[in-house]
Amino acid sequence: MAVLNYTLPSDSIEWFYNEVTVPVGNDPIGSYFVSNGFDGGYFGIQVNSPTERRALFSVWSPHKTDNPKEVSADEEVLLNRKGDNVTSQIFGHEGSGRQNFMIFQWKAGTTYKFLTQVLPDPERPTYTKFTCWIYDPDSSKWLLVASNSRPKTKTYYSGAYSFSENFISDNGYIVRKVFFSNMWAVTAAGEWERVNQASFVCAASVSTGQRMDYKGGVEDNKFFLQNCGFFSDYTSSNLPLSIVSLENKPDIDFSKLP
Repeated sequence: MAVLNYTLPSDSIEWFYNEVTVPVGNDPIGSYFVSNGFDGGYFGIQVNSPTERRALFSVWSPHKTDNPKEVSADEEVLLNRKGDNVTSQIFGHEGSGRQNFMIFQWKAGTTYKFLTQVLPDPERPTYTKFTCWIYDPDSSKWLLVASNSRPKTKTYYSGAYSFSENFISDNGYIVRKVFFSNMWAVTAAGEWERVNQASFVCAASVSTGQRMDYKGGVEDNKFFLQNCGFFSDYTSSNLPLSIVSLENKPDIDFSKLP
């Protein structure tokens, strides 16, 4: 796994926006490209089979266990609402929590927009609400994936990150690459702020020398991650990165989101 940890410009960030482009030929089966990661979960796109691709958003329970049956009712991640044709279910085996996904046949070479809102749940004092949308360029519409509430949590958006991983071990010999650009954070007061600094972090296997094919950097004023494929020009972990923000803020009416 290759990771970008973003530097958020201020506290009390409620919204995080990111744009993701996977170059043609860099989307083998087993790829998961996370755009909007946060403390407690993540949101991105996957390649699940030759015929199926997904937009997937997950939130972990505060109870740390790989067995979801050990999570009590007061520590379970709740489903507030979900989009059309979205599956929402409890997961385990990599921590436990709630997973939400839709079949979303995204295409390599196309840029996709991701939006996540995180704020203390106004209806549940000890919960935080996490809600994710993806923009469908074919229909020119924002699509709701889901809204979940996490117990024993009271926070705004924190720990912003992106990653690229291979979740099918037999495909670790195939390289994958992804670009992230035009990132914005919006405060709870409604102020838009650019996100233009990050640090690259590589998987634990790099520290042991087992695999060194992880890379992060900047190309064409965009952050990128590259992993797998056994390439040799890797980059060191904890590498600071920055881009020059040139684009205007996205035109999003939050009140009209589905």
